[in-house]
Amino acid sequence: MKILLAAASLVIRGATLIDGTGAPPRGNSLVVISGGRIVFVGEATPEALRRLPADAEVVNAAGKWVLPGLIDAHVHADSDEDLKTMLRWGLTSVRLMAEDTARAVRLAAASRRRSDIPEVFPAAPIFTAKGGWWDQGEPADGSLDRFPGTPKRARESVRRAKALGSTEIKLMLDDMGWCRDPLPRLPRMTPEVAAALIGEARRSGLRVSVHAPDLADAKEAIAGGATALGHGILERIDDSTLAEMRSRSVFYIPTMDIFEFLVDTKTFVEGVLSDPRAALGLPPAVLERYR
Repeated sequence: MKILLAAASLVIRGATLIDGTGAPPRGNSLVVISGGRIVFVGEATPEALRRLPADAEVVNAAGKWVLPGLIDAHVHADSDEDLKTMLRWGLTSVRLMAEDTARAVRLAAASRRRSDIPEVFPAAPIFTAKGGWWDQGEPADGSLDRFPGTPKRARESVRRAKALGSTEIKLMLDDMGWCRDPLPRLPRMTPEVAAALIGEARRSGLRVSVHAPDLADAKEAIAGGATALGHGILERIDDSTLAEMRSRSVFYIPTMDIFEFLVDTKTFVEGVLSDPRAALGLPPAVLERYR
């Protein structure tokens, strides 16, 4: 311990530590960092503090928490500031759903060099039907067709996405009937186009995330080879579907807040902003726009 403490360049003392191993939180912790790596974790005892070198930068974090960086497996970001906000909230890795494939790939590469945003793992582009969910003012992809109307066009777009550097695509299989009544349902991608997108992606070694909150749509995606369901499913998942998901290693990402948000947007936003911590974590212009 003496050697490790002597190598300290940054010391965080006094925080409650969650180390990510499943161990109970550790109060009054001492975290020693040297050369960008954690070299010691222990208790901030008087003896340990005396062993710190005089030139070490010591951060008094009493009353605060130290924990591993959080991962959010489904985010959208309209701006660089959105990503910076995510990092301030403790997210160090994000799986970004993106419309523009080339831009998303560039952003992912830049995130490996930047310290002011999380590391970005994009799913791009977001494919949907023309006029369907995620064609409501969201930008097109200038390099390929995000709204392929035929299986042939779908396969061409997937191959183009891979050529641009994409490792994962996203599909919208949802007519939004669960939240639009009594408004008309939105156009939904045909099964043939969805199958072509998923099949070509899997043949090309790409992962496929699918937005499919209705169980029937989710089953279609799983059968076609989807690797992740990008939101929870509104209905109870039957045992045979769960077994198939396990056998195919299909990830289930329960971003359940989307259902509350889209069914009753006003109540959801008011509820979030009633928490003063949420208001403090957002720029004033964003707060004003949401309100």
